[in-house]
Amino acid sequence: MPLKLLSRSHGLRRAVVRLAWSALLILPASVAAVTIRVGAIGDPACTAFSIQGAIAQLPPGLSEHRLLLSSNQAYSTAGVITDRSLRIEGGYANCSAEEPTPGARTQIGPDAAASAPLLTLRGTTGIQLPSTLRGLVFIGPAPQGAIRASGNMRVYVEDTLVMNAGDLFLDNAGGIAIEDQAILHLRGNSQIVGNTGGEGGGVSCVNGEIQWEGGDVLIGSNRARLFGGGIALVDCEMDWLGVSMAMSVALRPISQPAAVAFPCARVRSCRVSRWSPRSGAWCRS
Repeated sequence: MPLKLLSRSHGLRRAVVRLAWSALLILPASVAAVTIRVGAIGDPACTAFSIQGAIAQLPPGLSEHRLLLSSNQAYSTAGVITDRSLRIEGGYANCSAEEPTPGARTQIGPDAAASAPLLTLRGTTGIQLPSTLRGLVFIGPAPQGAIRASGNMRVYVEDTLVMNAGDLFLDNAGGIAIEDQAILHLRGNSQIVGNTGGEGGGVSCVNGEIQWEGGDVLIGSNRARLFGGGIALVDCEMDWLGVSMAMSVALRPISQPAAVAFPCARVRSCRVSRWSPRSGAWCRS
């Protein structure tokens, strides 16, 4: 049975999501999905040379498109992406590669002078749009953080490293910050380490939801100025799915300053309803 953290706004937010998906059923069909290969200017197989350049080539509509990022150049930022359903996949040696190199990831950042996160995802359609980030490295310095998602977005982070981003004077997390009904899925071989923030160093969730899927996700060595060095939840739900005892123990030292209620997160407007050393804790309002 998954472990669950619940907050007061959960029921209302669930209703909004159900209405949004109902609205999706009556929308006209979107255009066919496209795949854009992104890489170095000298690579003739590339059709775009930056992530924003690839976004500009996408047709209108809500189809899920693929951006395949080559590792033959550096990407300082991914910019702001609004109302798009995407799979951003890294690890390709070049734009001619049919498959990603096993174990390889494509790097986004650092950008020490950035005035925005390395990647910002915004959803304003009223429909929960999926975006998948796979085979990537988001790395600081990045003073405004690595990834921020807000609104009607469902973000899947798979086989991705988020490292050394943020600043202690941010409002939210330096690693991954979600807010305003966004949903975050942490899965696969992903690591969120060495990030700093205000509320939440590694991950923060404000009026959203986190699905922690499986025991291969590592969150460690993050710091927060206020609370929740690992994960901070404010009016948010987090479910642990398949997290073992070993993972629960591994999470104990990640909050700096330490979370009082349980080892890996801090919830405001919530109280602990059950605790065990094996499974952690979950809350209700």
